[in-house]
Amino acid sequence: MELNILDLNDYCLGTVLKYHGLEDHVRFAQACNRFREVLRDWAPVLYPDFHIKRTKDTDPEDIKWEYELLCIIRDIIKRLYLDIHQVDGDASLSIDDLCTQIKAMESLEYIAINEGSILGKLSFSANSPRQQLIEKALDALEFLPNIKSVSVSSKTDIFSSCCLKRISCLEKLSIDNKIASEDLVEICKSNANLRVLWVKEVAGELSDIVPHCQNLEELAFPISCRKLQRLHIYSNLSTEFTGKALDVLKKVRIPEKQKPLELYSTGVMHLCNEGENLIDDAFCTLVNQSKHFRALPWRLPN
Repeated sequence: MELNILDLNDYCLGTVLKYHGLEDHVRFAQACNRFREVLRDWAPVLYPDFHIKRTKDTDPEDIKWEYELLCIIRDIIKRLYLDIHQVDGDASLSIDDLCTQIKAMESLEYIAINEGSILGKLSFSANSPRQQLIEKALDALEFLPNIKSVSVSSKTDIFSSCCLKRISCLEKLSIDNKIASEDLVEICKSNANLRVLWVKEVAGELSDIVPHCQNLEELAFPISCRKLQRLHIYSNLSTEFTGKALDVLKKVRIPEKQKPLELYSTGVMHLCNEGENLIDDAFCTLVNQSKHFRALPWRLPN
C-alpha cells in the first residue's frame, strides 16, 4: 500500500516541518489550504521568536521568502525581533510593506528593535531608511491589543519618542538610547500599567517620572560614579524590597583598594563606605514614591 503525504495526519506533517527551513515552509503552505493551516498551527513551535535581519550582505531571495512567511503567520507571531544593519539606500528594504504587516500582528506581545550602526551618527542622514523603519515600526504598534513589551536599542538617538508616547498598554519598556526626562514622563503617563523600565541615559531628572509610575516594580539605570562612596535611597519601600535590594548591592564589584560598601537598613536604606575619602561629599539620591516597587538593579563599572 502506497502512502501519499496527504495521508499523514497534521501532527506528522508538523513534525516533518521541524526538519525543514524557512523557504520549504513557505512552499509547503502555498501547496494547499490544509498545509497552510498546518503551518499556522505549528508556527508557535517553529517560530516562537520571529527574526527579521537587514544587512548589506542580506540575500534578496532570503528577504523574499522571509516576507512571504511573515504574510502567512503574521497574526500568530508573539515575539518579533528587528535587527537593522541595513545600508541606507538599499532598495531591498521595503519599509511600508513591513510596517503594514506589523499593524496586523494581533497576537504580538513583544518587539525588539536593534539598530546596529557601526559609524553612529555619521552613517545617518535625515529621513534615512533606518530612521524611517524605527519610527514607522513603533507607530505600527499603537493599536495592537496585546503589545506589552518594547525594547529599542540604537547607536544613535535617531528616532522620535513621540512614537512611544502613543502606545498605551506597555508593561515593560527598555530604551538603550538617551531620552529626555519630559519625554519619559509622557510615556509613563500614557502607560499607567508600566511595571519594568530600563533606560540607558536620561537628560533631565529621572525622579520626574515618580508621580506617573505607581505600578512600577523594576527600574534599571546606569550609575557612572567610579568612586561611589555613599548611596542614599529615600522611599516608602517595603521590608521585602529592602531585603532584595541589599542582596543585589552586596554583589556589586568594588575595586580591591576600596573597602566594600557597608549596608545599613534603617528607616531609610543607607549605604556608605567608611574609610578614605575617595570623592568629596559625593552621594547619589533616588527619590521614589511607587507603591509597588520590587527591584532596583544598579549597573556600576568595575
